[in-house]
Amino acid sequence: MVPRGSTEDMLNRAMRCRTPQELVELAEKHNVQLSEREAANLLSILHPQGGTLSDTELDLVTGGGAKGPGICPSCGVWFEWKWVKDHYVCLNCGYHKNV
Repeated sequence: MVPRGSTEDMLNRAMRCRTPQELVELAEKHNVQLSEREAANLLSILHPQGGTLSDTELDLVTGGGAKGPGICPSCGVWFEWKWVKDHYVCLNCGYHKNV
């Protein structure tokens, strides 16, 4: 059976649902048969879950802290930092960066 109301209105209401049960209840109000499994699948499409970022990916997105990879201010080469005692060292030229 076709639900009452516009398709856009139904989609907006469905987008506000946060649980499969809420979506099933909304469907029942509009004479639409929807199982819990179908509702869960539909919600995963309506509200896709993003993955989590690794520490390295997060540093790249946010600009990171005082660690590499990066461009050395001394030699200008893209490098990996190495932590030594209380500072980072450029593996290319030995530049020290205190933090």
